[in-house]
Amino acid sequence: MALRADAGVNFGQRRTGNPVITASAFRLGIFVVLWMDVLLHVRNVSIKSENVKRQRGAYRLTFNATRGATVYRMMQVFNDLLIYRSLFDTIILMQELQTLINYEDMLKAGMHFGRKKTVFNPAMERYIFTVRDGICIIDLLKTQVQLNDSIEFLKKVVNPLTGGDGLVLFVALTKQSSEKTKELAESLNMPYVVDRWLGGTLTNFKVINERVKRLEEMESQQKSGELDKYTKKERVVFSKELDKMTKNFSGLRKLTRIPDAIFVSSLKESELPIREAKRMGVKIVGIANTDSNPDEVNHIIPANDRSKKSVDLIIEAIKNELEK
Repeated sequence: MALRADAGVNFGQRRTGNPVITASAFRLGIFVVLWMDVLLHVRNVSIKSENVKRQRGAYRLTFNATRGATVYRMMQVFNDLLIYRSLFDTIILMQELQTLINYEDMLKAGMHFGRKKTVFNPAMERYIFTVRDGICIIDLLKTQVQLNDSIEFLKKVVNPLTGGDGLVLFVALTKQSSEKTKELAESLNMPYVVDRWLGGTLTNFKVINERVKRLEEMESQQKSGELDKYTKKERVVFSKELDKMTKNFSGLRKLTRIPDAIFVSSLKESELPIREAKRMGVKIVGIANTDSNPDEVNHIIPANDRSKKSVDLIIEAIKNELEK
């Protein structure tokens, strides 16, 4: 249903002017339609019951079945009414809120799909809208609120205009998030870790820093032609070692000290970096699905971290805001 006569609802922008249908009128209309559905259901059941034989026992069974079906139908309608009302309130609030991601794009990307209820973490209950077919549905309004809060925190850390000149380590240990997270870190000139976290990156920073320096030395030797004096076999061994070092440490060149904050693209898949960050007193920002513990991080973004489109939308929003 469109809330305006001239155009459909654009959930990513704030509308101005008087809507044709007010919130109260919309809720009243839904209530009337659903209540008429109940009355029609009762009428149809009554007509069917009149065609049943008038024997006493059969009629009593028919009456009880009719009453039970009517009560069950009314409960279904009442439950749907509560869901429609909550959904409409969410849409109205999304229009008033400064949204960084279009609401329709969030739905198309499947950002609202959480994990199964069997693996649901009770600490995530405050970010859940409802449960459908055993799947937890994330409240996208709260996703927008938490995304705004996380971006404001990152701005204070990295943006010199807000008094920040800090260092943020971007961590993406899942395939669906590694590419975009790497692009985000490189655009901000920040360190990053993709695919695999090396144990001790934060807690044993001195050793990690020495390995990064060794990588830079090997690259300079390769460029200067110092390897020409070695045999072919020695050059092959050197090349393999350089490839391994590049894969493990190339993203840590900018990590000249312990970072002020880390960003993880999946809270569930980043247990080791989160543990090290907490041990070193580093602030944590992360995307959390419904099977994660939000109390482990300082700033949480509740969303589907298993969907590439969902993660890409969040990272793109963070990139656009931090580059301003």
